[in-house]
Amino acid sequence: MSQFTLTRQLNSMLLGLIVLCVLGVANYAQAAEKVVISDAEAARLVEAGVPTNGPNIREAKEGEHPLAPVIEWAEEQLEKSKWLESYSATMTKRQRIRGRLTSEQVLRMDLQEEPKSIVVKLVKAGKNTGVQLYYNEAMSKNALWVTPTGMAARLVGTVKLSTTHRRVMEGERYPITNSGLRRLVELLIKQSEAAFKADDCEVAIDKKVQVGNRECTLITVTLPTEQSFLLSHQVKIYVDNQFGLPVKLQSYLWPDANGNLPLDEEYAYTDLRLNPTEFDSSTFSKSAFVAKRRRTVSNTIVR
Repeated sequence: MSQFTLTRQLNSMLLGLIVLCVLGVANYAQAAEKVVISDAEAARLVEAGVPTNGPNIREAKEGEHPLAPVIEWAEEQLEKSKWLESYSATMTKRQRIRGRLTSEQVLRMDLQEEPKSIVVKLVKAGKNTGVQLYYNEAMSKNALWVTPTGMAARLVGTVKLSTTHRRVMEGERYPITNSGLRRLVELLIKQSEAAFKADDCEVAIDKKVQVGNRECTLITVTLPTEQSFLLSHQVKIYVDNQFGLPVKLQSYLWPDANGNLPLDEEYAYTDLRLNPTEFDSSTFSKSAFVAKRRRTVSNTIVR
């Protein structure tokens, strides 16, 4: 084989590798984009008459606290979002527990607002991966049912635990009963109300921020001066521009010695199905939850 032929073959192979790499990066980028609400789901909701009222936050009046319009919007949003009766979603979260930031956790959940009912599977949660939980406010406000994995599932089956039992709260900042889209707005209100007493406060609103496949409004509340009664230095909440629903929240502590903002907590919702037509009376039924797992059940609460 001549040197010229060998060089041509090597160049062709190199060109092929470059093309494969470019295509691979493009495919990876496409796969990495999170689908918050699919286009088909959004079209279904519009056809069903769901209100399309994105966030419309007014400017603060002269002499008014910059957070007043944000809290006003948040309280109105809680009222306007009552059309949302149930949904399924993937929730990804990170939380700072006793000063340490947990690794990313992924939960798949079905949730009903009234009465509050939740069915959860821990998809990525360290040693608790695969654990499933069931909560129904109408049955018990302070208890849930847990189906463990592995040997524990075979030995004890589905057990009834207090919502604040140490095993349920392991690696958790809040009880699972506090999960949900409305909870993100409630967290914003709680943080904002604490910030009303702050010496200084900054509010920024960006109406065109991309979160996965959705255009959102980003509300950023920053408290430059650290004070003992404040919960965080900065809170960011991302609100879907079409349906006005919060889909992501981030909270940061005050800058460290290097000027970086340590993440305090983060919650993001993807793969949302809102008021799913496939939900029926069995979706949030305890008997259905237990039957699907073919486990024995203890009705005694373990606290």
